[in-house]
Amino acid sequence: MATCRSTTNNAPVADALVSAGGVVARSGANGVATLTNVPIGQEVVTADAPGLHGVTSVTVTENQTFNVTIQLSPT
Repeated sequence: MATCRSTTNNAPVADALVSAGGVVARSGANGVATLTNVPIGQEVVTADAPGLHGVTSVTVTENQTFNVTIQLSPT
């Protein structure tokens, strides 16, 4: 699960395109996107919304659920 937040006011970012390891999802009104079947290993997680971009990384292990917060900054 990836939670998208604005660096400007820490508000949730809705409708952000979130991707990791070739898996893509959109965040809901609460800023949360759920990505399933992300490949095992070190993955870069990116999030983009109009005028905003964020990136972080996560290590995915087998049968693991990961939670990550992505801070999106103005571009």
